Amino acid sequence: ATTVPRKRVFVCPEPSCLHHDPAHALGDLVGIKKHFRRKHGGRRQWVCARCAKGYAVQSDYKAHLKTCGTRGHSCDCGRVFSRYVPPTPLLLRLCLMHLTRAS
Repeated sequence: ATTVPRKRVFVCPEPSCLHHDPAHALGDLVGIKKHFRRKHGGRRQWVCARCAKGYAVQSDYKAHLKTCGTRGHSCDCGRVFSRYVPPTPLLLRLCLMHLTRAS
């Protein structure tokens, strides 16, 4: 009989967690460790100096640092968006209403 290699799965040790069920297990040990720290760890070791948001996983903290405090797009009406949004008729109308109220 030939044996089919079984894919190894990693389950969360927390019994009440969705990822404790093998059907929802994660595929690698690093992934389950990060999941456990994010969801069940409690301690947020890395804290942003700008906004005081804390992270249990260093890679999440580093990703946050790239965008924290940056604003992507300032509209003519003075409104600031987190990213550039192409001007749609609705957006232009909202900005126009905002401009007319301010003056």
